[in-house]
This record gives sequence, structure tokens and C-alpha cells, in this order.
Amino acid sequence: MRVSVEIEDVADIRGLFSGYANHVTGRNAVLAGCDKLKKRLLARIERGHYANVGDYVRDLVRKDLERRERLVAEPKKGEASGLSSRRVPEIFATVRRAAKARRND
Repeated sequence: MRVSVEIEDVADIRGLFSGYANHVTGRNAVLAGCDKLKKRLLARIERGHYANVGDYVRDLVRKDLERRERLVAEPKKGEASGLSSRRVPEIFATVRRAAKARRND
């Protein structure tokens, strides 16, 4: 598979396609050689989830940037909330329940 995608910011795209991008320069990324990736990508397009490869890549980049923003924001929120009255085992149990609920969705 060979897909050329125009991108706005090369720095954002490099990490996203780690292991798949054979060539990233300027505003283009060329993805090649992964049939499994090609099948998944085309299936998403055929099911109407995306209009084309560019839409899919833009959505991946957007989701990646949102995830990175959350990873930066959450520790700051925690620090701003102050000390917790809960004990560590209780906090871990809450986190495990939340993670299990996300997996079941």
C-alpha cells in the first residue's frame, strides 16, 4: 500500500505514524508496506466512517492532539485540587473500576 497524505504540521504526524511512515518531509507522509493497515483504513472508508484517507488521518491527528492535551491537563487539575482525604488503596480501586467501565463500553 502506498498512501500520500498532505499534513499541516510534520512534528505532530511523526509520532502518530511511528513504524508506518516510510517518508515524512514537508507536508507529505508516505505510508507503505502494511497490508493490515491498508485493510483497516479502507474498511473504515467503505463503511462510511470517513470520506477518504485524508479525513481519516486528520481525525487520527485530532484525537492524538486531544489525548496529549488531556495528559498535560489532568496532572495540573490534580495538583490544583489539593490533598485528598482518601487513602491510596481506595484511589486505586476507583481508578480500576473506571478503567474496567471504559473497556466495557
